[in-house]
Amino acid sequence: MEYEPLKRRLNVILKMFPFTRKIFYFLLDAVILRQWYVKRAIRNYLSKNKLNFYDAGSGFGQYSCYVLKHYPAAEILAVDIDEEISEAFRRFINKRYPKQVKIEKADLQNYIPENKQDMIIAIDILEHIEDDLTVLKNFRKVIDEEGYLIISTPYAGKEAEYTAEHVRNGYTIEELEGKLNEAGWEIQEFWFSYGFWGNIAWHLGMKIPLSEFKCLLRILLPFYLLLVYPFVLVMMVLDYNSKNRKGKGMVVVARGIKDEEAKQASSTDTHRLENDTHR
Repeated sequence: MEYEPLKRRLNVILKMFPFTRKIFYFLLDAVILRQWYVKRAIRNYLSKNKLNFYDAGSGFGQYSCYVLKHYPAAEILAVDIDEEISEAFRRFINKRYPKQVKIEKADLQNYIPENKQDMIIAIDILEHIEDDLTVLKNFRKVIDEEGYLIISTPYAGKEAEYTAEHVRNGYTIEELEGKLNEAGWEIQEFWFSYGFWGNIAWHLGMKIPLSEFKCLLRILLPFYLLLVYPFVLVMMVLDYNSKNRKGKGMVVVARGIKDEEAKQASSTDTHRLENDTHR
């Protein structure tokens, strides 16, 4: 499945009818379970006293808007490689928060912000980037001493092959932890997302509608969604409130390691993570 053409079609609608963006954000929350996990991590780790928030690979800007809504004093840096999507977001957000949001078009492999950041989020972007290690090192250079990095990415497996734009089919927790340690990060907490219930919900609510309803069949899509969505929602709630022992995705929270801690962190026993409580 190629998501970029779909994103561009959606962006055209958002540019033509900016008032639909809030509805769009609501719909994203309704069908994308990953957002529930990411927003919980933001709430758990973003301090109300340290609010420099770096949205790396910001896309449509839903996480930046979430932070501004719940942390009105936040200063947002939203960076994405897609200039058209970034420009549409700029037009929307500058009318509401003209001084609090800075939007940049940049490649994260060679972009380093000028100012220190208290939280960085990288939501489903690392699997799209060839030199992911350099990106993690760039993040480390700008994180505040007490700051955090939140990553959402597919767990390595066949499901990750569904997205054509991926340069790798996700990560194992060991692979991601190794790259984080090498870049100067230490994992604080992680969750498996899209476990048993979440995976079924994704198939019913996302994969089937996007892959099977084409051409004339699209007229049936609203009826299909009305039929299955109540079940999808229940399964999403079950997944979100479960301690998944495995899943098709994972959400990781990391903090920057001080230089003297780097050697110790690089030898961390990853078996500890596999037996974590996945809070």
